[in-house]
Order: sequence, then structure tokens, then C-alpha cells
Amino acid sequence: ILEGIVDTASQLRRDAELTRYARKAVDIVGADVLLLSRLGLRLTEQGDWDLAAAMYEKVLAAHAQQPQTTTGILIRTELGKLYHLLEKYPQGAEHFLRVVKILDDPKKSGIDEKTYKEMLGEQGALYVLIGECFLLSGKYPEATAAFEKANTTAPDKPLYGLNRARVEVKTGKLDDA
Repeated sequence: ILEGIVDTASQLRRDAELTRYARKAVDIVGADVLLLSRLGLRLTEQGDWDLAAAMYEKVLAAHAQQPQTTTGILIRTELGKLYHLLEKYPQGAEHFLRVVKILDDPKKSGIDEKTYKEMLGEQGALYVLIGECFLLSGKYPEATAAFEKANTTAPDKPLYGLNRARVEVKTGKLDDA
């Protein structure tokens, strides 16, 4: 029934109803993972990032037995982005730490080339976002590594220099910055 309500509310663009039933879906034990994923996507589009994160956390919990699946990696990426938007940088950084490990060797984790490129975004934007989240959560070595990966993926000397300088400022190395 819940899936039917959500589909109808989504098709009719009844965002208030969609959100109300999404809140109910979060509380249902054993709620359909596909439904929760769709709700997470729709709520992200609506800008209800807190509720979207709750949906994705529930989906991730359902994938706990298989954390290395492509779905699990994509969910962690979305959670990292959402927590960054919510300014919950430590939570975002925790998800991004796992994402970076996967991105270092995507084939080993079963990620195909197309998915890998989609994850990285234009000019390695994901690595820049990951570096930003690490920087804001106080994970300076990880931030430096992410900014280096971004620069390797899509060289941009001024942006790389700026990001490195930001890390140096945070670590108190003002002369280096």
C-alpha cells in the first residue's frame, strides 16, 4: 500500500504527501529497499536532505551484509554528499573514507568504467567534494590526498594550489600556504 501511495504522490507531484509517507516508510521495519532508494532520490530532489539521508541510511543498513556492492558504494556516495550539504562533515567524511578506498581500485569492487566515470562527475568533481568534506571535518591528510586525486583526474593547477593552501592554513603552515 505504501508503495502505491508513494508512486501516486510522486506522479501527481504531491510533495507534502510524498514526504509524509516517506517519514512513515523510515519507521517501517523491513520496508522495501527499492522503495526507500526511490524515496531517497525523490527527497534529495525536493531538498529534504535530512529525510533523504535517513532513507539512504536504512538502505545501507539493508546492504550491511554486502557492503562492497555497487549499490552500497553509490549509497555511501550519496550519503557523503547529503551530509556535506547538511554540514555534518564528520558523517560525510566517514562515508567518503569508504568510497575513496573503492575508487582507488574500482574493478576490484566490481564497478564498471561507466559507473566509475559517472561517480567522479565532470572533471573529477567528486574528489574535490570529498577533499572539501575531509578538510571541513579535520581529516587533513585525507583532504590532501583527495585534492591530489582530483588534480590527477582533471589537472587544474590554480584550483589544486588553492585547495592545498587551504589545507596548509588549517594545519597552521601559513608560510607554505
